[in-house]
Amino acid sequence: MYPLDPFFSVLVAIAVLIGFIAWAWICWNLVNKAGYEQTSRWVMVGLMVLTPFGVLLFVLLPWPLQRRFDKLTQRIDEIELSVRFSPANQNVEAELNKLKGEFGLTKMKRPEKRPPW
Repeated sequence: MYPLDPFFSVLVAIAVLIGFIAWAWICWNLVNKAGYEQTSRWVMVGLMVLTPFGVLLFVLLPWPLQRRFDKLTQRIDEIELSVRFSPANQNVEAELNKLKGEFGLTKMKRPEKRPPW
């Protein structure tokens, strides 16, 4: 066996350090884009940098950004339903039908929505 050259050992140590810093930077950016904040961000980055289990958790757990998106879409659906079936809308439809009857337009249909092309 040949003894390792000290210069080669220093180069390997620097390369490993640069690789570790690059991996930590990649993990930090992934966790930020997934929507993790404050303490959970540090925990996820720590798990991802130090263990393969952290990467597995990151992939399998629902991201906070996805949870926020799901809540917002659910809220939008609730608002659309409440607007669609609100008494105010039913009064508008009744008033519109009354006006159509007064002007003799009872057989008139709403125009179909056509694509813009």
